[in-house]
Formats: sequence, structure tokens, C-alpha cells
Amino acid sequence: MVERSPGSNLIVLSMYDEFSIVRAAMGAGVNGFVLKRAIATDMLDAITSVLCGASYISPCIHASSETIRLSGGAKIKDGGRNET
Repeated sequence: MVERSPGSNLIVLSMYDEFSIVRAAMGAGVNGFVLKRAIATDMLDAITSVLCGASYISPCIHASSETIRLSGGAKIKDGGRNET
């Protein structure tokens, strides 16, 4: 989808909480990753973050201090919003 519509913002809604899956999705150009079991405010936070140009990962996704480096140079650590 990222290749077909490069200007679009994409948020994945998934039942999988494995950090390797999140890393693969974000590496493919997805802007947000929200778990299906997350509370509704997580989806609202994801939408707001992505619309403001940030990336988002559900806070309930944890990885022992792993970091995802996004194509724009931002980093996402242990779930949550991006850092600069």
C-alpha cells in the first residue's frame, strides 16, 4: 500500500504484539501500529500523532530497549511516540 499511495499515512491495527512484526511494518513505511486489544484512546492517539507528522506504536508493545529507526531519522523506543 505504501508503494501504491506514497503520500498516504498508514496505521496498522493488529493482534500481534511481537516487536519484530512492528519493526517490519514500520520499516515498510507504516506510520502507526496499534494493537486490537488496545484501548480506544490508543487509536485516537495514533491518528492524532500520524496526522501531526509523528509515528506511533501502542504503548503496550514492549521490547527490551530496542529502537526502531524510521526512514526520516526519527526513532521509536519501547512503544509509543517517536523521538527526535
